[in-house]
Amino acid sequence: MPCEPTEPMAKLVFDSLNQHYNHTLDFVEFFDTGSTARVFHVRMPVSRELEMKVDRIVKVFRHDGDVIPHEEALAAYLQEIKSLISISHTNIISVYSAGALQVTDEVRSNFYVMEYLPGACDFDKWIRDHAENLRPDDIIDLLLQAAWGLKALHRVNILHCDIKFGNLLVGSDRRLKIADLGFSKEIRGGEGDTAVHTTLEGLPNKYRSFIEKLSDPRRTLVRI
Repeated sequence: MPCEPTEPMAKLVFDSLNQHYNHTLDFVEFFDTGSTARVFHVRMPVSRELEMKVDRIVKVFRHDGDVIPHEEALAAYLQEIKSLISISHTNIISVYSAGALQVTDEVRSNFYVMEYLPGACDFDKWIRDHAENLRPDDIIDLLLQAAWGLKALHRVNILHCDIKFGNLLVGSDRRLKIADLGFSKEIRGGEGDTAVHTTLEGLPNKYRSFIEKLSDPRRTLVRI
C-alpha cells in the first residue's frame, strides 16, 4: 500500500490527485504548503500500457490560500505553465503535463507534473551541506548553470522575476535547475510602466522605492 500525507488538506488534495490518475500513484513525500501551491513527490506510471513507474513532482495550486486570492493563483499557474512549455533547457525544470482536480464538489484546483531532480535542495542549503569539500570553481559552475538557464528564458522574452536560493535547485549530480516561474513575465515591448510580482527578500534595495503593494513579503507588487 502506498503511503499518504498526514496533513488533512494535503491528504485531501493527494486523494483527489490519485483519483484523477485512477489510483495509480505512489506517494513518496509531501514537500511543503507554500503561498500558492502544495508540492508532492510521487511515482506514477509511464503510460497505461507499461507498468513501469517514474518519479515525478506534482505542484497543485492552492484553492485555500491566505496570501493570494484564487483568481490570482490561477493567473500565476497559467503564466507558469506558459513560460515552462515555451522552452526546453537543461537548467530549467521541465513540465510534462497539466490539468485540474476536483478536490471537493465545489472546489477545483489546477496542477502540473514536472521532472524529479534526485537529491534536489535549495542552492544555499546545498552549499552549506557541501561546504567542506567545495572549491571556488564548484560555485562558479553552479552560478554559470543559473546564468545559462536565465539566458535561455531571456531569449524567448521571459523574465523570471523571482530568482532566489529557494528557486535554484541543485541535485545530487550537481545539476542546477531554475524552478518556480509563477511570477515570470513575458516582455512585449512598448512604452509604459512595467509591473511585476516578486518576493521582498530578493528585491534589490534600489528597486524598493517602486513597491506599489506589499500585502505579504512573499508577494510584492513592483511598478517601474
